[in-house]
Amino acid sequence: MRRLAVAHRPVRLLSNGAETEWLANAPLYGLLKRNSGDQNGFDSLIGMHIPLEQLQILILLAGANVTISDADLCNAMSMISRDMEAMHSVKPLLPPRPGELSVREKMVLSKTAEGKTANDIAVELEISQRTVHAHLQNASEKMQAANKTQTVVEALRYAQISLA
Repeated sequence: MRRLAVAHRPVRLLSNGAETEWLANAPLYGLLKRNSGDQNGFDSLIGMHIPLEQLQILILLAGANVTISDADLCNAMSMISRDMEAMHSVKPLLPPRPGELSVREKMVLSKTAEGKTANDIAVELEISQRTVHAHLQNASEKMQAANKTQTVVEALRYAQISLA
């Protein structure tokens, strides 16, 4: 299906064509064929790739004889793209996930969640208090948090740390 994903316009395929041997081995094509009512009549496939910022859509039209003009196909792709862009601009489909914390940042945040002070953490991990604060600051930026409490809450929320 990657061949459809790189196309800039709708792609029309016939499953019995020599140039579509790869299609017979495509997992999605196999799934569609297994679930169609008529195993022998499944010979037309039209794919449209619609890239968005955080989402990519691959729309497949499949059946015995899918008939649609190239102009209508391009219009459909344009309308779907425009509608998806409009929906995406109102509210992102998925909020951005914060960055992954380093092992040391996770250790410092876990100890912070246990209620330990920067001095306690520094002594336990054999690092300076300044390094503890640097780890907390880096974790706060990655979690897009305003303060230490919110950093701990976000790290718990995204399963970066857990309470023992």
